[in-house]
Amino acid sequence: GIQTASHYYFDKTPMELQVEEMATLIGLLKETSQYDPERNPKGSVNRRNLALRNRCEEGYLRKSQDQSKGWFIVYTPQFT
Repeated sequence: GIQTASHYYFDKTPMELQVEEMATLIGLLKETSQYDPERNPKGSVNRRNLALRNRCEEGYLRKSQDQSKGWFIVYTPQFT
């Protein structure tokens, strides 16, 4: 389950995962072998980005840019 996957891929408990890491695990649900970050890093990132984009469109996440992180996109939970 999620506990095993979070430890295997990120060496963290589910509660310690960052939003992007959670989205990577969500992407694995579609097809584990095709979106495995170790076997197919590009496919995994594409699937993760789709999961993040969908959550933003649904209003669960807010996307912003953070200069302190080198202008990386930062996703934060959006509570309504």
